[in-house]
Amino acid sequence: MNHKRVTADLRALVGVVQTRQLPFLAAAIAYYAFLSIVPLLIVGVTVAAAVAGDAIATEVLDSLNEFLTPSTADLIEETLVGGSGRGGVTAVGLAVLLWGGLRVFRGLDIAFSRIYGEKSPKSLPYQVRDALLVLLGIGLAIAGTAALGAVVSLVDLPFAEITSTLGLVVVLTAVFFPMYYVFPGQEISAGDALPGAVVAGLGWTVLGAGFGLYAANAGSLQLYGVLGGVLLLLIWFYFGGLIILLGAAVNVVRSERDEDRQLQQGPLREGMQRSMTEADGPTDEDSPRGDSETDDVDRTAAPSAGAPGDVPSGDDPGDGSGDPDGPTGRRDPDVSARVTQEDIDELRRELDRMERRLEERTVGRDELEANLKRYVRKRSRRGHAAGWGPYLVLLYGTAMTLGAFYFLSSGFAVLAMLIIWLSTLGLYALMVVVGMTVKGAQLPGRLLDTIRNFR
Repeated sequence: MNHKRVTADLRALVGVVQTRQLPFLAAAIAYYAFLSIVPLLIVGVTVAAAVAGDAIATEVLDSLNEFLTPSTADLIEETLVGGSGRGGVTAVGLAVLLWGGLRVFRGLDIAFSRIYGEKSPKSLPYQVRDALLVLLGIGLAIAGTAALGAVVSLVDLPFAEITSTLGLVVVLTAVFFPMYYVFPGQEISAGDALPGAVVAGLGWTVLGAGFGLYAANAGSLQLYGVLGGVLLLLIWFYFGGLIILLGAAVNVVRSERDEDRQLQQGPLREGMQRSMTEADGPTDEDSPRGDSETDDVDRTAAPSAGAPGDVPSGDDPGDGSGDPDGPTGRRDPDVSARVTQEDIDELRRELDRMERRLEERTVGRDELEANLKRYVRKRSRRGHAAGWGPYLVLLYGTAMTLGAFYFLSSGFAVLAMLIIWLSTLGLYALMVVVGMTVKGAQLPGRLLDTIRNFR
């Protein structure tokens, strides 16, 4: 693999990320993953506390300290293990879990279809089917890797850290493989799906190492308590989803490169076959003279035999058989007799009609410049911040929420967060109204462009 190919693949990968809007899709996946994973943790802790006692629930919470900040884990333990509101939280968690779990896999399915360039997403039954297949595949992969890990743990392997890291990459690759094999909207082979799964496995390994580094220094890095844990979890989900989608983009770039190579090898193969045919020399069928030369040789050989009454072909000036190729060279001698002046005139008229049709279909320079000017005027009237409204609202809500939790404490922080969320919705509605007003202000310009187009 040379440097040019790597550079071309990286450019194509960046193009896929930008055109398919992978960051936006990753944000949607992070939202639905948060709605699915957090209720799952709450339900798991509640069931563990109700069935096996508070000690088991405490052990479960202790295992979550690797991924949550201490204040977040303490809040969950204080809320659930204490016994208050377990039934209500569990019911709500199950309902949200079922809805969010379905949405996260449907979101992944839609994202994969968009990355692979599908014009329309799959129907709901197909999305549910793919989600169930992926869940089944992930479950089997986790069970298989758990059994393999139990066997490997009994063996004393050298270089434990390196071996565990490589094993984690293999495990994550096996877990993610069903996504890359089932979710694409077109049939692909296992070999085509494997590179994306490997990229996702490597990316999640690096992401987990960074997350573990934060968990090890959480005492000195945490600034916003529970909110910091929630934001960190959302960030983790976002980058995790982005890595998964990046693996799908890698598979798309590889498939497009293979298709381009096949298209390029087709004409090259035909050219090589043509060159080999020409090197072998012309055959009797390819020769323009063919059997006519044999007939001419037979005719010229007969007078040389000295047969009585034969007249040499060259003695008759009116006979064109003296030229072995005929009066028109290598063509049929009767062609010139069949072609008339009317045929030539008809051919000229046909050429004139073809030239006029080509001129009619050719875009004129003035017309092209006018179209470009209209396009530039239309784009310049549109705001440069078009499409950035949701991101600005999200930035506003995040900044205000962080400020509320930094300057306030206890219940006032929660109240401020609710107020900020409501104001964020109001700000978004205000931006929608402003956007509609701006579009209404652009209406006269669009009407003017329409009138100019009619001219």
